[in-house]
Amino acid sequence: MADKNPEFGKRLEYMMKSAGFSKKKLADTIGASPSAIGTYIKEGRIPEAPILYKIAQSLKKSMEELLTGELPVMTTYSDAVKEPPAEYTSMPPRVQALIEKLTLIYNEGTFEEQSKLRGAIENIIDDIKARKKEEEERESRSFQGKESKQKSA
Repeated sequence: MADKNPEFGKRLEYMMKSAGFSKKKLADTIGASPSAIGTYIKEGRIPEAPILYKIAQSLKKSMEELLTGELPVMTTYSDAVKEPPAEYTSMPPRVQALIEKLTLIYNEGTFEEQSKLRGAIENIIDDIKARKKEEEERESRSFQGKESKQKSA
């Protein structure tokens, strides 16, 4: 008999909606049936570990977050490792300070606040990537235009 927890079902449904997943989309992604996903949500039935892992991966969450609604406590780089990665240490001190502040705010936030913060940061990153891609495409078109003018001259 599988474990049941009504809070798990509510949490799964919330995480699915936040990630833009319908029952069918999640079921297709993890290789399950939509009715199985419905059972997890409505009855709070906790799936076996391999399925839970696939759900967590699809929703970009940890298994712990799915099961408990809590994230593993994040620590700052200075607390977590003796030598932070070069990417971190090469950042300007004010960026390092911002990362430290975000980490502290994240750790003190509720599950919903943490989800919103992650979503906001992911949106900013996506916007930056999209702008960079557009800029590269403009530069490429500009370069191609110059090349064709030189060839015709």
